[in-house]
Amino acid sequence: MVDRRSWLRAGALSIVALWTCLPAFPATAQGISLPDGAEAAARLPPGDVMAKAQALLEVGRGDEAAFWFYAGQLRYRSYLAAHRDLDPTGHPALFAALIETIGRPVNEYAFGDVTKLASTISMVLEWDRRYPDPSLAGAGHEKTRNGLEGLREQIMAQADSIRRERQQRGLPNR
Repeated sequence: MVDRRSWLRAGALSIVALWTCLPAFPATAQGISLPDGAEAAARLPPGDVMAKAQALLEVGRGDEAAFWFYAGQLRYRSYLAAHRDLDPTGHPALFAALIETIGRPVNEYAFGDVTKLASTISMVLEWDRRYPDPSLAGAGHEKTRNGLEGLREQIMAQADSIRRERQQRGLPNR
């Protein structure tokens, strides 16, 4: 079951603890500019989309890295939700490895500016709307999208506490 807590564990990892869901943070699709290659990337396997983040982060393009990490994560979570009978040593294990290895440094960067992260999540949702994966259509994908929307709502609702916790841990806030 893909729920808000799953997004929180993957999205925040050990950086922050987010527990409540407050009223929706408004997202507007108008004026959202997507990264170069957005349409082509929509046809990639979700693990490949997530993997784009690592190289971008290494060359100082953290905002783009966060976009691709969350875009791939959205698609991968939907895929796993739609295919619950997968061998756990295959795609589920790969997803977990990507979350751990790429997710930690991307999230450390992304949560340094929660307003920007919320905007990035809006961009990811718009990318997914503009360039849908037909194999992921349906209630399961919508539930996964709702989980990502919930993460966006929570980080905005708790932006001050996220910043304080990062400061206490010696992590930069931008």
